[in-house]
Amino acid sequence: MQYVYTDAAGDEVKHGPLLEHGVRGNGVFLARTGFYFEDPLNGLFTEYQTYWGTKSKDTWHDHGKVESSMFYPVPNLEPCNH
Repeated sequence: MQYVYTDAAGDEVKHGPLLEHGVRGNGVFLARTGFYFEDPLNGLFTEYQTYWGTKSKDTWHDHGKVESSMFYPVPNLEPCNH
């Protein structure tokens, strides 16, 4: 889910929250969250490892420019019993 509006030139401009989902088998899981401000990425974007459902990366954006990133350890690959 992502919000866009059409500007005076007819172009779509991203603005507001982003909720991106991934599919695993028959389930839908949160894959990424964030926020757009007048098109560029702005603020904290979080990526999730959809196999385990755990946080894998945080990236802080300031009007489209990456300010910092933090990676989280990914669990060992084991069969998922969901």
